[in-house]
Amino acid sequence: MWDELLTPMEEATQAMHAWAVAEAENGGIAPISHELLGAARDIADLLATRAEAVLIRKDVELLADELVSRGADGVCVVQAMLAELRAQRT
Repeated sequence: MWDELLTPMEEATQAMHAWAVAEAENGGIAPISHELLGAARDIADLLATRAEAVLIRKDVELLADELVSRGADGVCVVQAMLAELRAQRT
């Protein structure tokens, strides 16, 4: 039974990406996010995979380009207002 659920290591390695969570601050990307992305880029290069950034904020599409210029292969922009997220919790 468990054998059917487990992914062979070779397939799992191919599906792995190195992820960094980026924080928007004062209209730009927070400096610590650049450091995290740099570490994700190093890990991705070692594993021969992609470095991806996650940016959680409203109206930050332009900041995604900055993350790509800093080494991200892709950026997942999650647009949600905190009030909306809190309302979903209750």
